[in-house]
Amino acid sequence: GDGLFNQSVLLDGMDEEIDRDTACTDLPYIEHMKTLASEPMDMGQNQFSVSYDIVVTNTGGATGTYGLNDVPGFEDDIEILEASYTSTAPGVTGGDLVINTFPWELSSGIELDAGDSHTYTITVKVEIDLSEGSDGDNTYDECESSETGEPAEGDGLFNQSVLLDGMDEEIDRDTACTDLPYIEH
Repeated sequence: GDGLFNQSVLLDGMDEEIDRDTACTDLPYIEHMKTLASEPMDMGQNQFSVSYDIVVTNTGGATGTYGLNDVPGFEDDIEILEASYTSTAPGVTGGDLVINTFPWELSSGIELDAGDSHTYTITVKVEIDLSEGSDGDNTYDECESSETGEPAEGDGLFNQSVLLDGMDEEIDRDTACTDLPYIEH
């Protein structure tokens, strides 16, 4: 019942037990959670700053390796002006993100000890424009406006993170979404 506990039983010629030996090792179990770090901050002129936190945790019993990507899927009337991230993962200090190249690779091949976690914070500066002739369809789609009632790509400030295993294969996705105001008269 512990980890990968395994035992062998040595039998004599009469199928009677002579000796017993065991071996045991543990496995990592890495998961992540994405949340909105703070409500969008109004920066004037329909520009806002929004931050997302991604916490990667190893709840298993051994060190594991992971990678992490981020994929913004904002409403089509929202333009990304700049983006950056910070991280507590060793050797990953963060930096600026290329705003027109997705997914954003935040890390790859990162070791995470059992019981530990790393936090990534992504900060994005955006501008919303619903005026005639602007990019997008000039109609704002709120978070959870899709048919399922769940946030989806193309809603508000929808954003998803992608957790990768040590072979850069997808393990899990998590999402966060919030909305922006657009005031006109």
